[in-house]
Amino acid sequence: MEFLEVGYILLENHPIILIVDDQEKNLHAMRRILDGLDIEIITANSGKNALKILLHKTVFLILLDVQMPDMDGFETAEIIINNPATCNVPIIFLTAISKNEDFVLKGYQTGAVDYISKPINSEIVLSKVKIFKDLWISREKLEESNKLLAEKEKELKRSNEDLEEFARVTSHDLKAPVRHMMTLAEFLLEDYSDVLDEEGKINLSDMIKAGERMRQLIDSLLAYSQVDGLLQHFSEIDLNMIRDEAIENLSSHINESGAIISSETLPCMSGNRDFMKQVFQNILSNAIKYRDNERPIEIEISYLKETDAQIILFKDTGIGFNQKFADKVFAPFKRLVAKEDFEGTGIGLATVKKIVERHGGSISVKSEIGIGSEFKLCFPIGENDFQADEFIPEVDTSNIAKNHSILIIDDD
Repeated sequence: MEFLEVGYILLENHPIILIVDDQEKNLHAMRRILDGLDIEIITANSGKNALKILLHKTVFLILLDVQMPDMDGFETAEIIINNPATCNVPIIFLTAISKNEDFVLKGYQTGAVDYISKPINSEIVLSKVKIFKDLWISREKLEESNKLLAEKEKELKRSNEDLEEFARVTSHDLKAPVRHMMTLAEFLLEDYSDVLDEEGKINLSDMIKAGERMRQLIDSLLAYSQVDGLLQHFSEIDLNMIRDEAIENLSSHINESGAIISSETLPCMSGNRDFMKQVFQNILSNAIKYRDNERPIEIEISYLKETDAQIILFKDTGIGFNQKFADKVFAPFKRLVAKEDFEGTGIGLATVKKIVERHGGSISVKSEIGIGSEFKLCFPIGENDFQADEFIPEVDTSNIAKNHSILIIDDD
């Protein structure tokens, strides 16, 4: 099997041209003209022979003489055009007949793309054949690229499926011994507290805390690995409900920290409900976690509508960080503070970034030490997305924990 290397694409096929003429001298002349084009030249001395060749050869161009015995060029072209296997092959007629309008029109109606008059001008022939050769190569390169892309997509899908299965199995296998360790430590701490000294109790308590951190890390890794596989389940979601559910899930942390959360009315969008809730939950949890214990944490959720984007802002009054490290906060396991000072897995914001990007959006952050941080989520506006000023939902406060506050802000 021969291959043609074009640029960085290796083409399996070589460009083939078919020349059809009942005169051997004309075929010989055309061969000499096209000899330097690095193409395979196949000739046929009749329309019938040309049709036989096309049964097993794929050509990028046919140079077809009009005047031939038995089956002329028009009849041959009509059969070629009506065959699904060859209907897209361009045909250039070769003719010595005067190019009156009726004759030319018949040729184009038959399916020809051009005419070349006899006697042949070699420069014109070379120029036209080269154009069709280049077009064929471009089309072949595109098809090869599409094949490679399709193969890569299949490989990526298989890799993602394998990763998800690995994460699921690993998560289950890791959680079991962690649960056993924590249960055993809790049992020892409770049933043998009277014989344990203070150091032993502290060690067991530290073991339980370490087990809980391990469990959280396993859950975070599992969530991170599942993003690619589950984001295909998109539907119309109300971000106001997403926000409220996230706040309800964090109610104990909010109550403990005394966090004050205010929010403007948010839009609806097309997305994955569970993962968008995780976005809200992770950002809010991150703000509550990295707070200054000397003052209550305030978190403001706002909405901006631009021409082609919906922007959700999360602004907090936490400890903040140096802006030059902004990119690192979204990298897995990158932490800007000591683990001893603040709990966390180091993967929450990485998961947020991955989810936002799988929704076609982007995320960025501005921060200042001692002032706080502002996370900006930007989502493209889809044709079916409702805007906040077009859809104003009633705020359901029944699910909001009683001991913390959320303020809904609207200009109406």
